[in-house]
Amino acid sequence: MAGHWDADGTQMQAAIRRASGQPELPVQRFPWWLVTLASPFVPLFRELHEMRHLWEQPVRLRNARLLSVLGSEPHTALDTAVATTLHGLGCLRDAGTTGALRGSL
Repeated sequence: MAGHWDADGTQMQAAIRRASGQPELPVQRFPWWLVTLASPFVPLFRELHEMRHLWEQPVRLRNARLLSVLGSEPHTALDTAVATTLHGLGCLRDAGTTGALRGSL
């Protein structure tokens, strides 16, 4: 499935901010230097470092074959998908689809 295309991550950030009700939610760069430094000692970090290229280069899936079979792809709006996911993970304080984040992402 093609899913949502967000080449630079700003759409996802905006959806998380809307779902959380926190328009000023900070965004920070991932500390790749720390992963590189710890990778000889932490197996998870070693594997993350090996897959770093997936974060640096956009990867877009094609769904032409699926569309040829189905005719159309079921699609959930990004805001709905993000809010439902955050709620399901217990990241939102209230029971609704929007509200302040609990803890950090």
